[in-house]
Amino acid sequence: MGGGLLLLGLAALLRPSLQAQQERAGLLVPAAQGDGLSADVAVPALALGAFRGVVTDYLWLRSLSLREQGRHYEARQLAEQIGRLQPRLSQVWSYLAHDLAYNLAATESDWRGRWRWIQNGIALLRDEGLRLNPGDPELYFMLSRIYQDKIGAAFDDFHLQFKREHAQEMRVVLGDLRVEELAATPLLDALLRADPEVRALAARAEAVEIDLEDLPLHEVVLAAAKASPHPLWEDFFARERPTEAYRRALRSARRTRLERQYKLEPARMLEVDRSWGPLDWRAWQATAIYWALAGVQAAEERGDLPARLRLRRIAVQALKDAMRQGRIEVLPDGRIFLAPDVDLVARVDEKYLESIALAQDLLVRLEGGAHEEEEHRHGRDPLDAVSAFAVNQKSAREDFLAEAVITLTQYGREAEARAFLARARLSYPENPGFQLSYDQFVIVALAQRYADPGTFDTQVGTSQLLEGTWTTAYKLLALGQDERFRGLRRLALATQQRWNRVLAGRPPVDRARLSIPYEAIRRRAAYRAFQQLPSPALRERLARRLGVTVAELATPPEPVPLPPPRGMR
Repeated sequence: MGGGLLLLGLAALLRPSLQAQQERAGLLVPAAQGDGLSADVAVPALALGAFRGVVTDYLWLRSLSLREQGRHYEARQLAEQIGRLQPRLSQVWSYLAHDLAYNLAATESDWRGRWRWIQNGIALLRDEGLRLNPGDPELYFMLSRIYQDKIGAAFDDFHLQFKREHAQEMRVVLGDLRVEELAATPLLDALLRADPEVRALAARAEAVEIDLEDLPLHEVVLAAAKASPHPLWEDFFARERPTEAYRRALRSARRTRLERQYKLEPARMLEVDRSWGPLDWRAWQATAIYWALAGVQAAEERGDLPARLRLRRIAVQALKDAMRQGRIEVLPDGRIFLAPDVDLVARVDEKYLESIALAQDLLVRLEGGAHEEEEHRHGRDPLDAVSAFAVNQKSAREDFLAEAVITLTQYGREAEARAFLARARLSYPENPGFQLSYDQFVIVALAQRYADPGTFDTQVGTSQLLEGTWTTAYKLLALGQDERFRGLRRLALATQQRWNRVLAGRPPVDRARLSIPYEAIRRRAAYRAFQQLPSPALRERLARRLGVTVAELATPPEPVPLPPPRGMR
């Protein structure tokens, strides 16, 4: 006990000089001021004085111990106290946000509880951490990473629900406004000062206890119920919604809520959209790209090269994810469907090429001696970071090009798909898959997706491929994805023709034995698609588009008659 008190006393004596060094490094709030800090942050920091570091060290150790014991709620409370004592230490905010979005979210058994913790982690970084540490690349990275890991990736069983919840939230705020319209719209305070008609509207709204900033929320209720649940509100909206003043106020309320609640600035969104899009800003990928690129800019201003590359890599990955599932489609029953955005294929490749060129330029500069200056500035040699970035982006582009060929093919954009395969051959001549003909490449890739690997040259494998392709095509038909349906239908018919050519050189007995019942496979695929559709409205839509009754589609078809294959493997 006496030894502990002695060490505590020595720490207190050493603390003033250590604290002065930390303040010069920007890790602590200077003891003489609480610049820009709220009272709950500034007062504890200033009150503890020289003992602040000692208390913080103890709280850190205690928080880590609680975390190891699985006592995440108590650990989070301690971490919040550390954040108040050392608000300029970005590791505190990054640690706390990670704990909320990853560890505490995992303790919940339902998606609503997990989603609440994920949102808390995002809000902590966005609203507090970046406010107290503006321009800190570490916080931008963690913020973008939470979007990528917890909403975008498939690690969580509820990831699809998280994607839809985020899309629904942004749909409420954005409505049907384009980014250009948002950027040209004033904030609500400025509009009220400049527009007398909107001021009069605000007065009438206040009389029935409506805040103009809440107009986007009221629009959701009105769209769902076709009327307001409050009688006074119903009269107000019936009278005001058709007016131009209301429309101007609604647009301004959308921008105001977007900036105040989500900290997304339309001018910056427009810059991102023009250089990385066009993006669907209702999708999580757009927000992840926004924060990652803000971090890239912050890292450039600080001269932190490793952080700049790490943030650019996460931005490119989010853009590729937007190509896969970055377009929001609202289904007939009001639910949200995540669709590929095939128009982003060329943009993704453009960003990979920019990354590879950036890495090459940096390697030339650093190998010429500039790495010593970077190493002196950040305490680490940036050559490793740049080399790893170069390898990662080149390898990732190779995988992307193969995916791009199939994505474009599925949408019936064969000329573009062939052009990307030619581009892949030039860029990666050592990859044997890219040396296949276009038809061979597509068949092999689709067989790997829908059939047993390595069996696309067999009767069973080709049947699996056809059934998988038709099933996906019919689901897309029900969802209104006609362009992609036509692309998959074309692929299925090409697969049938290919199998017919295989059989053409076989003896008649083999042709009879190894023929594939194409019509039976299509009926089975339609039944499977019907069963997999999530709502009666979509199932009815599929039946209508196929020209059959719901009862016919709901009837299980006869098994597809395929004899055991022989001699074709």
